[in-house]
Amino acid sequence: MAPIKKNPANQINSKSLRARLDKSASHLFYQPAGTRSTPSPTQRTQSLLHVPKLLSSTQNDLQRLEKALTAAKSGSSKRAFQSLPRSLRRRTASHNVKRVPKRMRARALREMKEKKDDDVKAGGNTKKIKGILLKREKGLSKARKLYLMRRMRKLLRYTTHLKRKGQLAIVSPMLFRKALIRNQMKQLSIQIRDLKPSQSPLNNSVGSFDNSAAFALAKFKPHAIKYVKRQRDAAWLPTHIWHAKRAKMEKKWGFAISQTPTLKSHRNTHRKSVRDGCVVWDTSYTGTMVLRFIGNTAKAEMKAVLEYLSHNSKLKDGRAWYGNIFTGQEMNGPGEILRVKEDLAVRVHPAFYKVVYTMVRVMRKTNNFCFEMEDCRYALGSIDLVGPNALNAVASILYTTNKNSAQSRLFFKIQQVRDLDTIPVGTAISLECEDPRRYLHPTKHHSRLTNDEMLDAVLELSHNKGVDADIVKRLLTKEGRVSSYANQPSLKDLGRRRANADTERTIPKLSSDPTIPVLLVRHEIGFRLILPWFWVLPFWHQLTKVPHVFVGGLRQYHQVLTERGMLYFPTDYPFTPKGMHSSLLDTMDLEDKYVKKPAAKRVKYSQFRVYEDRELRGEHGTPFGSDWTFLKFLRLVVKDLKEYTKEGDKLVDYLSSRLKDSIADKPTQPFVLSSFFNSEKKLKVWLRDNWRKIYTAPNIADRPSRLNMLETAGIDDTEEVTWNNLSVFGKDHLNLRSNPLNHLVESLIESADFDATFKSKLAGDRGNFDTEGGKRVGETEESNDIEIIGAQDFNRVLEPDMDKDQELHYWLNLAAEKDFDQDQVDLDEEHKRIIANPQGLLEETNFFMGVFKRRPRKIAQLPIELARDLEVCPKRNRRLPVKMIKFTVISTGNPKKHARVYSSNGETNPGPENMIGYVTSANYNMSLGRVSGVACVAAEELHGYLSIRNIGETTFAQIQWSAIEL
Repeated sequence: MAPIKKNPANQINSKSLRARLDKSASHLFYQPAGTRSTPSPTQRTQSLLHVPKLLSSTQNDLQRLEKALTAAKSGSSKRAFQSLPRSLRRRTASHNVKRVPKRMRARALREMKEKKDDDVKAGGNTKKIKGILLKREKGLSKARKLYLMRRMRKLLRYTTHLKRKGQLAIVSPMLFRKALIRNQMKQLSIQIRDLKPSQSPLNNSVGSFDNSAAFALAKFKPHAIKYVKRQRDAAWLPTHIWHAKRAKMEKKWGFAISQTPTLKSHRNTHRKSVRDGCVVWDTSYTGTMVLRFIGNTAKAEMKAVLEYLSHNSKLKDGRAWYGNIFTGQEMNGPGEILRVKEDLAVRVHPAFYKVVYTMVRVMRKTNNFCFEMEDCRYALGSIDLVGPNALNAVASILYTTNKNSAQSRLFFKIQQVRDLDTIPVGTAISLECEDPRRYLHPTKHHSRLTNDEMLDAVLELSHNKGVDADIVKRLLTKEGRVSSYANQPSLKDLGRRRANADTERTIPKLSSDPTIPVLLVRHEIGFRLILPWFWVLPFWHQLTKVPHVFVGGLRQYHQVLTERGMLYFPTDYPFTPKGMHSSLLDTMDLEDKYVKKPAAKRVKYSQFRVYEDRELRGEHGTPFGSDWTFLKFLRLVVKDLKEYTKEGDKLVDYLSSRLKDSIADKPTQPFVLSSFFNSEKKLKVWLRDNWRKIYTAPNIADRPSRLNMLETAGIDDTEEVTWNNLSVFGKDHLNLRSNPLNHLVESLIESADFDATFKSKLAGDRGNFDTEGGKRVGETEESNDIEIIGAQDFNRVLEPDMDKDQELHYWLNLAAEKDFDQDQVDLDEEHKRIIANPQGLLEETNFFMGVFKRRPRKIAQLPIELARDLEVCPKRNRRLPVKMIKFTVISTGNPKKHARVYSSNGETNPGPENMIGYVTSANYNMSLGRVSGVACVAAEELHGYLSIRNIGETTFAQIQWSAIEL
């Protein structure tokens, strides 16, 4: 079949389209007849496009397009409240026009009425529609009538009660009977007010007061009585009610703090803090203490306090310092210190505010300093601003009383600075401002300064010329803050004044209006506005009206700091007590949420392929948080192991296949590593250099390990194992009959590459024992059986309502009941020392402090030949056995192998003369405040054994076994 030939005239291409368009538009142009010669200027002018002719020809088309657009806009399926931006949408806007902007209320009312008419025509139930009609129905609603009737009945009962007491003699019965309910309520209110006891009057009608305390921690006093019960566990910030409607609140550090806004905020936070606008936070939860130095020793005392808190004894007048706050040598977290003349304002995080305040008081008393201390946690509030428009935004709500002052002129010069890096960190400006509620909208100030003038202003600010000592004194003293609340107007008073004013934008100022001292400080990422507590909310309301201002929460603060490469407290401070505590709590919360999920909905972290080129799978450490314990464990083992073997890199995979505990694991033991080493020489070299670390490693497990018990002990499943017949020990405690490392330890002592000095110590006198034929004197064939002595004290049960101190004292008193030498150690003094200085005890025992929920299983061993030369037990525990020996030795096993020692509360007290060492678990559990006991080993019972194996578990959550010479 021959192909069909296309007609070239019907083909559509760019050339044909151009020809058609030229032909259709030919009547719009004037084309003179003739050849294609160069046109004259007159001809060129006549050939141009005539716009009026073009518009007249397309007039009908444009009119139809305009009508179509108008019809499409009015006939859109979107209603008025749906066309608002996300930040202005409200849940009740569909049926309440008051939740819609005024410019759209007419349209919203029309849509509501049309919706109701359509439902009526369709036979729908109009009672379900809650639309607001144009006119409210006459009369009161049923609910309103019921409320008034109940209110009237309650008032009449109350009136009858007062009449019986004869307290309504002022009001005439006839007048009271004829009066309306509202007048009756007014008369009753007057009577009740007169009957109330007189209280100290405030200097304002809104109830603002200064809540501070000198030389003591201030107690929070709720502002509104009806919200007292809600603030028993967590105090409300001044802007709490504003945030509660717009953000997710969380109780932290004794305050109810905004966690994150309900709106999507991640991208907004980044844009406002980097590009345009600013992000604001109410940071009034930050604790503030004011230190006033007086007398001739003021400078010396200030220098000592600065050195104690910041390890920096120099701070210029009118400047702020930012950094980590210390109490002696212990770091607590970030904070700031502001100096003005002889006063210091220390602002720290609420998580450790009480610790810092208490330690400063102790320092003052110890060194006999005479400076004054004032707790202003609930007296001073603050607002943080971050972003390029932060300075401009705060300037639009600050109306200074004296615009000619040096501070005001300097402030309005630098308010247009968008690059905040040009302003030095720590600079401050003090201002005396008016009530911002007098102005309907924030005022945008236009500054026409050159770059040189703006640079001069920044230099002037860096020379501390922006701080007025008198204004700062008003802010940091109780009298100054109280004076700022004098005649503080309420919203009702401001409304009356606005109604009588000539202009709606500004309320006339009265001579009695208060002035507010504020301090604007440049901190590390933005600006911080410090002002009296009850003035935070008025300034906050005005600040949220500023365009391009976004309100953030704690999560947004964390985001901003992370984007700038800075640390956020307490998440990024695990090296501090509060940071580690927060990390463990967050990890436990995530793990609890994970456990509550059904198995089919959980992410199987054990199946993750971490490395593609390896067969091992699963997370290293816990998948629910930062596993600092696992990192500490690896640092202890892998760092030294890589020096002796090339296989050290594989240790991580080996351990991860066995260490399945989610939070932590047992300290490194030789038998854990024995199955990993193929060469005995490598193990002997590693044991030689790391035995001290192995046996002194603190046990930081906080829950039972998931290690297989037999695998951990280094024995096979086929090996003979006998269970301890003591029911109190349970099945978790094994009576092992072999030691897989005995031959390694023995060859280690005899090795040529072992240290000669240490080898000579090991080969020294092991004690004078009376032996006969390789057996102990008096030993019978039944001596290998388990001997139970004095296990009756295991049946003692602590009282369930005992606190930590009582439980600790219980065990100390239990030890005191024995016939010991009472002059050696005073138990009461020991108890006081443990409770009074847990931090010192922590450093002394080199212990890890954390949160512990369950008791770990403990299996450890130590060659008896090393017992006399090792000093692995802390000095504190060396004198405790003289006082607290209450654990009896239970030994068994084959001669020449090893002995098992079990802990029990026995009556036997071997004397020091026949002891070569003792096995102790006398470390302290710092988190629970408990002390464990001591197990003693008699010399004659250990004759012929190469090692001691300790198998047992005390009543306490954390133990460490070791052996030393008395």
